[in-house]
Amino acid sequence: MLQQILGAHSQVYTVADPWLMLHPIYVMRRSGIVTEFDSYWANIGLKDYLSTLDKKTEVLYDIIKAYAKVLYNASLQNKKEKFF
Repeated sequence: MLQQILGAHSQVYTVADPWLMLHPIYVMRRSGIVTEFDSYWANIGLKDYLSTLDKKTEVLYDIIKAYAKVLYNASLQNKKEKFF
């Protein structure tokens, strides 16, 4: 319903939720994920890697934000709307 309300604005372009942001965001979850790989150990590996960085999870969140920006800005190419 919110998508339809926002999409009614002339400056907003919207489509059905493609669920593209779930995977990068869920990488921080330690449980509750069903995958072909062991998400528990993947999470431990990720946290081990992040522990070697100065800003820890801030770096990961910056990457997730950049990923979203690239994806959603691509949706606006050749569109008259300003926001996705």
